[in-house]
Amino acid sequence: MKKLFKIRSSAIWRIMSDPVWKSPAQKYADKLAQIETKEKKYDETKNKETKTALKMLDDIKKWKAELAELEKNKDKVVLSKTCIAYLDEWIKENYYGRRKQLHTMPIQKWTECETEAIFVLNKALNMNYTKSRSWRMENEWATWHEDIDDTERFITLDTKVCASIDSFPVIKEELDTIYWRQGQGYMWLKGEKYKKHIVAKVLVNTPTWQIESMLHRMHKNLEYKFKWDLKEIDEAYPELAQEHFINHVYDKQVKIEANGLTLELSDDLVLPYNKRVHLFEFDRDDQAIERIKERVAECRVYLAQQWY
Repeated sequence: MKKLFKIRSSAIWRIMSDPVWKSPAQKYADKLAQIETKEKKYDETKNKETKTALKMLDDIKKWKAELAELEKNKDKVVLSKTCIAYLDEWIKENYYGRRKQLHTMPIQKWTECETEAIFVLNKALNMNYTKSRSWRMENEWATWHEDIDDTERFITLDTKVCASIDSFPVIKEELDTIYWRQGQGYMWLKGEKYKKHIVAKVLVNTPTWQIESMLHRMHKNLEYKFKWDLKEIDEAYPELAQEHFINHVYDKQVKIEANGLTLELSDDLVLPYNKRVHLFEFDRDDQAIERIKERVAECRVYLAQQWY
């Protein structure tokens, strides 16, 4: 049984990129316009026996033959490589029963620390948000498991756990298109009343096991670098370990014993909650939502042409 393709809101960005080459429909339209321009010029030529006029007529005949070939494929959907790669994963998940597994440290941290991120967000904003308990939301084109729902203000809100201080924005910047597209999908699925989306990037302590794993690798790298010279290792390791620790820990909840070193934040390095949250707000864009619908429809046509 054919399964209807629907896009996960978190993956909307993957199907919305455009191919770098022209689509068959665009090539057909361009050739048609080229012929019409040349025919108009030919019709305006008074002496049609000149070499120039005859050359124009030959071009028109040749281009019409090319147009006939282009017409055969003009309805063929052409998608970007990024979009096709996502559809390939979708087929493997829905027809082969194999879903792509991602086990990177940032993803594992997000999985473990999502609830803590909401806690930090509440402290910073003096709110009382909770993880949504709703079932998967979907419509004819898209699906989504919502994160936080501000039903009183009709706002959708998404927390992003930063891997470390390095991925946490301090200076105001433009929001990544990935998150902007996600937000449009969220508001779309929640309904017409939802006009604003907030992305909250949050600094949450990295899980202890991850920090210990990183410190272990760091120590091993120093052993290789200094050829197991304990003096050189002991001189270099404390500073590097401390720098790494403070980039991943923001309060006094975490204390680590690693390679003979005790790591714990001093009072002056503790970050208050309001400095651990960076908010991006943007409005609903109904035109963008319509483009998502169109691309999902194109993906369905492509799947029908290439897979089903």
